[in-house]
Amino acid sequence: MLAELYQFSQQFQLSPLGYGESLAIYEINLDRNRISLLTTEHKTTNKKGEEKITYSFGKRLMLPDLPRNSDNPILIADAGEYLFGFGERGKRRQELYRALLEQCHLATSEPLVKAVIDYLNQANPEEILEELKHLEYTPKNSALGERDKFVFVYYSQDEDKCLVTNLPSVQKFWAKYFTQKQETIDGECILTGKSKPILINTFPGKIKGVPNTQTTGAAISSFDKSAYQSWGWSGNDNAPIGFDTATGILKAVELLLSSDHHHHRFGDQMFLFWGDHNQEGINPQVWNDPEAAQLAGLFTGIDAASPENAINTKDPYSSNFYLGVLKGNSGRVAMNGINRITPQEISANVSRFCELQKYFDNWVKPIWVFRNAAFLDPNKEYTTRIDSALMGFVLLGKELPDEYAQKLLNRICVVQDTFKSQDRAKALLFYTQQPDMDEPKDVIAYRLGRIAFLMHMAQMKGRQQDKEDTNVTRSLKTLSSTPSQIFGRLYPGCYVHHLQALEGMGYLKHLLDQEFVHVNPEDLPDNFNLRQQSLFFIGFAKMRSEFFTKKDKSNPSEQQEQ
Repeated sequence: MLAELYQFSQQFQLSPLGYGESLAIYEINLDRNRISLLTTEHKTTNKKGEEKITYSFGKRLMLPDLPRNSDNPILIADAGEYLFGFGERGKRRQELYRALLEQCHLATSEPLVKAVIDYLNQANPEEILEELKHLEYTPKNSALGERDKFVFVYYSQDEDKCLVTNLPSVQKFWAKYFTQKQETIDGECILTGKSKPILINTFPGKIKGVPNTQTTGAAISSFDKSAYQSWGWSGNDNAPIGFDTATGILKAVELLLSSDHHHHRFGDQMFLFWGDHNQEGINPQVWNDPEAAQLAGLFTGIDAASPENAINTKDPYSSNFYLGVLKGNSGRVAMNGINRITPQEISANVSRFCELQKYFDNWVKPIWVFRNAAFLDPNKEYTTRIDSALMGFVLLGKELPDEYAQKLLNRICVVQDTFKSQDRAKALLFYTQQPDMDEPKDVIAYRLGRIAFLMHMAQMKGRQQDKEDTNVTRSLKTLSSTPSQIFGRLYPGCYVHHLQALEGMGYLKHLLDQEFVHVNPEDLPDNFNLRQQSLFFIGFAKMRSEFFTKKDKSNPSEQQEQ
């Protein structure tokens, strides 16, 4: 996966070396000598199409970044304890921060860096705190201003607001400083095959935003523990990676995580996807409305007329797409494999995902619905394997595992699901992949499911009850797994007490007669395998769908129930 990420990084101009996306809370305007709060605008649209705008404190910006080691300062854009000496550790950290600022000014002679130094020299910490109190922002886990990040801005000649950290001279200084902080040796990069400085222990930076990692980020790879020192190897002898290659990989991951066209969080995993041309990704609409995403264009690329915008397309430039998975574990990010596939195959797989759902109705639902269908509470249960399997099914066309079908069957039987919602039936159809059946036992299982629904409805109508709690629903587990043991008891009771004894059952009798053309009760097997159990419930749900579909009034047999 590292090699593919490095190749992706070569498609575009990377952010400056040593820069990463960070959340800044306060903005110090050097021209106006004023501190203000940064905010981020969020737009949402409700089901009526009405747009709602909300704001959150802080703004994610590309700023100088460095893994914290003790009191190491970050250039210009840092927390209040570094800028103003707030907190118990403030005095020591402020000294280190000011020394770094002076070093930058000495190397660059940049007037705006001198302006930052002058501002800080004149700033009174107590007055700064009073100014912050009037901004009506209260941090959750620290004292006011202590650990929240400040950035410095100025106005250009065109009256555009600019970050001091975006000045080319500042970026060049930080790149050199950042490089000097890395531990490297000369060697050959395993990914490029070129001789270059090789990292010794860890990647030069951390990845932020991966589930189950710290807010400060986690290392994408490291060999700094004793467990990696077998066979006489230590550090990155295990996988020597060049410093510039590693930074390219980190920047590629940062870009993917910053674009909703290139990543999707599903459960506790982060799925990344990208094309090999035009920075192409996948239309994020697919995660909530896959059919609409197909109509709009399943893939997104860069608009040549407006490179800052992405456009949807049905005909991508890329010949290959890559799907990778990131999973966090405290201070580490694990890469759980990568898959390569053509965009045409992705499109075909998403189409099949939509079409299979239409076997029951015309309502196409998103992927997360079918994850939730298998669990009582997805937020409290281990869903990782199922999440991976569903993503593999929808995008890669892979078969779903038996574990998924078993969880669905368990939930159906526990809650006595009669498929008012077809979610679990659709999920079982994903598992079986084929509504048409060749094996005799498959046909029996499917038809028996249809018969079971009709028996269920006969008892409902016979007892004139609204609650869908019948002998059939209470026997779903046994009926769907060991049918010969119970069908002989259920059906005669249903026939004698409801179908034969009561009026108005002609339509149900007619439907049952049609089903028994395909199934002889004497041929019921002792047990069904997992696929056949799934087909039983697919038949149950399909019969329900047909039963409640508007009837053809020209058919007299369908009017008997009216």
